[in-house]
Amino acid sequence: MSKDLLSHFLWIIPALNLFACLCITGLHRLLRTSAHLFTITAVAASAVLSTLILVHLYAEQSESKQLAYPLGSWLNIGSLTISLNLQADLLTAAMLFTINFVGAWIAIFSSAYMKDDPGFARYFAIMSLFIFCMCGLVLTTNLVILFVFWEGVGVCSYLLIGYWIYKRSAASAAFKAFLVTRLGDAGFILGILLMWFSFGSTFEYTELFSKVSQERTQLVREARPTLPINADADMSESDIAQARLNNFDANLLTICLLLLCGAFGKSAQFPFHVWLPDAMEGPTPVSALIHAATMVTAGVYLIARLTPLFVLSQTALLVVACIGAFTALLAALIALTQTDLKRILAYSTVSQLGYMFLALGAMDAKIGSLAVAAALFHLMTHAFFKALLFLSAGSIMHATANTIDIRLLGGLRRAMPITHIAFLIGALALAGIVPFSGFWSKDNILELMLERADHDQTKIAYVYYLLFGSAVLTAGLTALYIARAYFLTFWGRCRLPQEVSDHVHESSSWMVIPLIVLGLGATVAGVFGRYLNVFTDQFNTLWHVPHASSAHNEPHSPNYVLIISTTIISFAAILVAYFIYGRSSDALNVDEQPESGVLKDFSYNGFYIDAIYAAFIVGPLNLIAGASRVVEQALNGITTILVQLPKIMASILQVRALHNGFIQFYGVSMLLGTTIFIVFMLMMLRII
Repeated sequence: MSKDLLSHFLWIIPALNLFACLCITGLHRLLRTSAHLFTITAVAASAVLSTLILVHLYAEQSESKQLAYPLGSWLNIGSLTISLNLQADLLTAAMLFTINFVGAWIAIFSSAYMKDDPGFARYFAIMSLFIFCMCGLVLTTNLVILFVFWEGVGVCSYLLIGYWIYKRSAASAAFKAFLVTRLGDAGFILGILLMWFSFGSTFEYTELFSKVSQERTQLVREARPTLPINADADMSESDIAQARLNNFDANLLTICLLLLCGAFGKSAQFPFHVWLPDAMEGPTPVSALIHAATMVTAGVYLIARLTPLFVLSQTALLVVACIGAFTALLAALIALTQTDLKRILAYSTVSQLGYMFLALGAMDAKIGSLAVAAALFHLMTHAFFKALLFLSAGSIMHATANTIDIRLLGGLRRAMPITHIAFLIGALALAGIVPFSGFWSKDNILELMLERADHDQTKIAYVYYLLFGSAVLTAGLTALYIARAYFLTFWGRCRLPQEVSDHVHESSSWMVIPLIVLGLGATVAGVFGRYLNVFTDQFNTLWHVPHASSAHNEPHSPNYVLIISTTIISFAAILVAYFIYGRSSDALNVDEQPESGVLKDFSYNGFYIDAIYAAFIVGPLNLIAGASRVVEQALNGITTILVQLPKIMASILQVRALHNGFIQFYGVSMLLGTTIFIVFMLMMLRII
């Protein structure tokens, strides 16, 4: 297939989804039961085209593995030009494939799950728009256009989380998600503005990366001259150059941290993680779409795409790694005691995203872009098994009258065998059990962190050893909480009410087929790990990552000690969960009530982070808002009095009688008034 034809696919892919959205919106009255056909057709065709692009770029023999399609300029103001060019490298192609392939099966599942919903057409219109925005986000070559699609993704998530507008909890969850992510986006836009102020009106990725790298290289040369310096004046110039370099690095660090706010907000990393668990109020396929293929992966993509900036600031990368590791551990601890199956999976998403940021933060001169490839690999495998888990949860809800409390479930493996196998595959992949996909991508990140700590010769190495230990602990906790959810849901006796348990059955074929396909993906997707070197080589070539060691990126022997150790930890955690929750029906009684105890209470309530925010942020802001409301009402009252004052005076002075409707009277009055005014002014000027 020709490269020119493949380049046209870059605009066809988002256009298909936008066209589906517009058709459903315009014909929604005629498409009350068939709107899903537009969405499924569009996203399935996009998945096919995305696959062709990915295969072509992987097989491309040239050094520059990329496709481009220029759409012209969107905005031209002076020296500022915002272009609408589209481009696909292997990072973009992998994201497009993940978004559209997983999204297609979620759309098929939704067609059966949502078939009786009165807002059927509205749901698929928003879903098509959501996928369009996500495709545009990864295809653009301009940071400003990326931000436009970034906000579009946020709006669509708000509409989908609050889809059931008649539910107060759904409306509140949508508002919370929108508000929290807006806080992160405020940092994002400030980072873009500071970038504009610092580096000029350059927002094209390649131009921006080249300009920043060249400026810093020049400053390094000026600050560290290679020839001996004898004159004091020359030393002074060198000191000035060093100060300029320090200022440049501080400025770049500030920009990176501001951009991180946007990434952490979108990907639900601490301290912005609180919105994602509440987002479960939306339809379950929405949860699968947000968690697996679209919104929460945007933050990871942003940092991966801007790696040439972040690699110039090791402090920023250390922040990325620390926040990622902390969030992964925090979310895993919270998931241990949750009783809502979807909230367990939500905290699992937060934790796994932390792993991805941890991998991104491991980049340095020696590791090179292998860190980006590892994060992207885990993003892809996570998309398969997390979509599988959420859709399995949706299948359970569909069969049990929307029961999602694992304390009320149990014994479903007999009544729902396909859903049971699908959830089991997803759980094993999440737990990192060989040979499922999560095993390969998770252990790759752990090995990467260990190597990062081993070759670091500074005191920072201790930090990375600590982060590595935290990641290993998180892996064990992950296996424990997902095994707990699995055993309580599918093993033991059924604890559903009799009227519900009598009607539990396997879901329809349109819901089961996506589970089978995604289950296969969650099983075999790990094989792509052997192609990590393809991504790494291209990133180092195209992005000009400084000093990235190509030798380090060559295939090397796996760390079998680490692999065996983490596998033993995961199996041990599953065994513990089995003895507590899965060995017998009687053992399940221990979890029929929420866990008690100080530590368990902390975990069950999310370490009271929401309460802390409510007490120290929301509460004071509400007080300020209340005081502002009182002041506003007082000012409105004063304004009302001032408005009524002329009427009162007119009533007292009987001014209304002067308004008799005769034009002659008004003319004489104007002439008399003008005469009095002129006489008064002349007297003031002492002329009369």
